[in-house]
This record gives sequence, structure tokens and C-alpha cells, in this order.
Amino acid sequence: MFSLHVYPEDDIKTLDDWKSRFHAGPIEDEYGVVVSVAEMLRIIEDRGRDEILHSARLLSQKVLDENHAVLGPRSLFRHKLSDFCVGYGEGTWDYLVGEFS
Repeated sequence: MFSLHVYPEDDIKTLDDWKSRFHAGPIEDEYGVVVSVAEMLRIIEDRGRDEILHSARLLSQKVLDENHAVLGPRSLFRHKLSDFCVGYGEGTWDYLVGEFS
């Protein structure tokens, strides 16, 4: 899943909140590379696979637990809800707060 950093204290709680701000200035990825709005949305929304993974190794509860994950859409692992992961997006993204890389 894409880890979408949200700032509830600044009323940025969802991808829609971010979309309304994307045109305010350049969007930079974690490496400082400028990306277009269309590319940013593709990175967030177009993830995973359409087919379901059936590998017992990948879908085992042990692997999910080790990665603090649950199964998400499009065969992706998503964060477990916590103080850090405060919600799930409607697609292939999770809402996270705090410092992360």
C-alpha cells in the first residue's frame, strides 16, 4: 500500500484533502524529484496486482504478523490500524501520521 502521510491537525486527513492542495506548488517525491499531479496519483492509486496471490508463503498469518500487516486490495499488504496507521483509503493507500520514511 502507499503510505499517505496525513496531518489531521492541519485538516489533511484523506487523499481528497491532498488532491485539493496538489496544485499549490511542485510535488516532490522522497528523493526531491518533482513529479506531476497525474504521476503522483498514479503512484498512489495504481498499485498491486489484479490477480490474487495464492502463495501460502506470502499469505501466511506468520508473514502478515511479522510485517504488522493485513491483506489489502490488489494483493497488497496494508498496515494494521494503530496510532501510526490511522485509517485506510478507498483504494491502494493507507493514512499514516508521525515521522516515517
